[in-house]
Amino acid sequence: MNFLHSRVHIDEGDAVLVKLHGTEANIRVMDGLNFRRYRSGSSHRSLSSVSRSYPSALRGLECRCDLGGLGGKVEASVHVIH
Repeated sequence: MNFLHSRVHIDEGDAVLVKLHGTEANIRVMDGLNFRRYRSGSSHRSLSSVSRSYPSALRGLECRCDLGGLGGKVEASVHVIH
């Protein structure tokens, strides 16, 4: 399971900005419990988005980007917007 992962801490009203560089990728934002479930292969919930190189603003604590099994290379930067 290959993916990029970033943990962020947000306050109420904050948003997470994920910027992708490279290939289109899946962006999933979830809390810590659901991230642990995802890593163990269990059922989990997340906010999801398929994004290209434009910014995607999402709320959450754990941000994961993957290529959904497709080829390519992607880099991501994650920022909290207060």
